[in-house]
Amino acid sequence: MFGLTLYNIIPVRTTPKNAEELCTQLLFGDTYEVIEEHEDWMKIRISFDAYEGWIDRKLHTPIEELVYEQYQKQPAHYVTETVSSLHGQTVVMGSQIPFFELNNYKGKHSQSEKYTVRDLALKYWNVPYLWGGKTNFGIDCSGFAQQVFKMLGYSLKRDAYQQAEQGIQIDFKEHTTGDLAFFENEKGRIIHVGIILEKGQIIHAHGKVRIDPLTHEGIWNGEEEYQSHKLSHIQKIL
Repeated sequence: MFGLTLYNIIPVRTTPKNAEELCTQLLFGDTYEVIEEHEDWMKIRISFDAYEGWIDRKLHTPIEELVYEQYQKQPAHYVTETVSSLHGQTVVMGSQIPFFELNNYKGKHSQSEKYTVRDLALKYWNVPYLWGGKTNFGIDCSGFAQQVFKMLGYSLKRDAYQQAEQGIQIDFKEHTTGDLAFFENEKGRIIHVGIILEKGQIIHAHGKVRIDPLTHEGIWNGEEEYQSHKLSHIQKIL
């Protein structure tokens, strides 16, 4: 069984309960496969990143397997601003337009305008942090990186520790704008990711999407004057 997201945002939870943790979100135009059912809930596998979680059955829009397969072969077009005129929905930035040519969509999308990673990252500046969030109404660190790169045509996995294995690892002195910096806890586990900007800065979701200085040691919080994250390594994706 397959589905197409026709709501602006659908919460995806770790277990089949409304009160449980938000692990990610489906955005308008996302497709998925239903892999398990439990009462009023469906466990899904998201097509874009193979991430799994539970959605409310009432939010499921079924599509035929043939339509699902055709959709996967279509060139992806993502909206790069929030719009309120697509199928009566307010469609958030980073959403995919289903069957773009048939929709005759006139808004801004990443395939028609040449954005840089910096351009897209700054569109999320000051967006509040939300665990499991992927939108410009609330976003987490790995969701932020994933959404920016998705609109550029690159597929990142959902969680920071997964993204930390993508691309090519480089030395600190070799980094350029658009590289991903990863940060670890005291046990060496990857817990945070940010996008490197020019002039020794990094943009990342920590309380909100913010810009801070990046050093060999980690992220320096200029507002509160302390090192907020310990640097693990840097990966080049672009």
